[in-house]
Amino acid sequence: MKRIFVITALTLFMLAFQISSTHALTLSFEPPAQTKFLNDLLSVDVVVSGLDAAGEIVGAYDLDVTYNPAILGNAALDFGTSLGGPADSIPFSDFSSGRIDFGEVSYLLDDDLAAIQGDAVTLATLTFKAIGAGFTELTFDLITFPGIDIKGRDASKLDLNIVNGSVTVNKPDAVPEPTSMLLLASGLVGLVGLRRKFRKN
Repeated sequence: MKRIFVITALTLFMLAFQISSTHALTLSFEPPAQTKFLNDLLSVDVVVSGLDAAGEIVGAYDLDVTYNPAILGNAALDFGTSLGGPADSIPFSDFSSGRIDFGEVSYLLDDDLAAIQGDAVTLATLTFKAIGAGFTELTFDLITFPGIDIKGRDASKLDLNIVNGSVTVNKPDAVPEPTSMLLLASGLVGLVGLRRKFRKN
């Protein structure tokens, strides 16, 4: 009898774990990783996914994203429309070296938000210019107040799986300019001519 009780308890625990993991909400960057060359522009979406399965919405959020300012520069931000913006929400943003603090609060009711939001919501799109070669993480700051604060139904804080991103910036391969090639070719022709002249003498 004891054994049946233990097996039943373990089965229920595993079932509960599977249900909770299938309804997991995720905050991530899309695409999660990019490789660019110096002076390229790049964009990355900040996305909350898994809303439908969890029966949730996004009604407000406040996030901080950090990055290496020696690798990425000229940061810009465009807010999505999934919170009713720009007519039915208040967005805010603040930029500092290596950090973007941004958020949005919707005026819409939960059911109205559910009608316009799908399983995944793009909160904002971040745009950068690759200004230095190297690797940088795109990180959701969990430490600086308020950390990651995303509100769902009834203004309750959502419990999220956090997936950070990354960008690798490479130097372009050195390709000789056409004028350099022309100068090199004319120099070689000149050397061949001089060699022939000395041979005749």
